[in-house]
Amino acid sequence: MMTQAASDLTPYSSAFHCLKDIIATEGFSAFLAGLPPRAAYLAPLWGAQFFLNEKLTRAMGEMNYKGQLKKIVRGPAPGPGRNAWVKHKGVVWTVGVPKGRTRNADIGTQTKISLASIDDRLAQAGTHKSKIIEATVFLTNMKEFKDFDREWKAWLPEGIGASRATVGVASLANNDKVEIKVTVAA
Repeated sequence: MMTQAASDLTPYSSAFHCLKDIIATEGFSAFLAGLPPRAAYLAPLWGAQFFLNEKLTRAMGEMNYKGQLKKIVRGPAPGPGRNAWVKHKGVVWTVGVPKGRTRNADIGTQTKISLASIDDRLAQAGTHKSKIIEATVFLTNMKEFKDFDREWKAWLPEGIGASRATVGVASLANNDKVEIKVTVAA
């Protein structure tokens, strides 16, 4: 096929077309007799092609993977194994908790503190609550939902809403009453 492509002849459309032409031109027995020298000539080239293809494919895949890792930006770590926020491909994820609250703070107060924490973290990540996409709220007492919801609505800018789910849980870390996880466009 290489010889055909390097001449004035019409290039073969496929390996099958090349094989058919060789048999028609040389005959089947001549084709069989010519296989060993053709194989000796082509086998190393095919081997080199497959070897290089494998190496290049692997190298390109690793470069792409490492490039994607570099594009993940992480905020400060409030504790081992955690980051205040994570940004990747134009999206920021963060969580707000009522850190620094008084021991008996009610749900309204804990919600305000959690939302202020989210504001701070989003500012660090270079975005704002007006770009909120999704929120998951964890409450230890679903009977306090209305008090939580009042603070949530007051916190969001006018005309901005989010896809939000509120989940009742048995308990949260530090005996908190609320924890809010948000996804926000960067």
